[in-house]
Amino acid sequence: FGWQFTPIFGQVEENIGIKTIGYYVRENIERDATIFVDVESFVGQYYLDRSIIGDLDLTEEQIYNQLLSLVAVKNKVSNSKEQEKEKPPFDYAFIYEKNFGMLGPVLEMNGYQVIVIAVDNKGKTIARLYGTKNNESIILNPVILEIERYDQLFNQKYGTLDNLYIDYG
Repeated sequence: FGWQFTPIFGQVEENIGIKTIGYYVRENIERDATIFVDVESFVGQYYLDRSIIGDLDLTEEQIYNQLLSLVAVKNKVSNSKEQEKEKPPFDYAFIYEKNFGMLGPVLEMNGYQVIVIAVDNKGKTIARLYGTKNNESIILNPVILEIERYDQLFNQKYGTLDNLYIDYG
């Protein structure tokens, strides 16, 4: 198939790079950052541990339309004398590679740039993290993270789903 698969609860699922990007975010991105995700919001919340803009069970077209509406908010001009642009509704965006062709250009045309790339052991891009040029200087060489290594680092430092428990208080 050409995909990297990871077993989860007895099933096999495609590794979308969010754990690797999550490790980077937890170690390097400010706690008050807001991140747009093209995966289910609870997945983004668990791995990235930041404020998330996302949804559940959206089609690719719905994700695209959601992103377009968010960047439209970013591009509205405030009514102040200086006519300054409003703060973007999100600081970063996690984009899984299958959605890059559709979502990447929208982000890039609206002032976001790739700051981190998650790759598999063959060097194939799996996911990207975008940041705003307002928050970061222009990055000529994004950070490249290999998913097998950084997924292990995430597990060692932050645990796995097996470590979750419910506190019934």
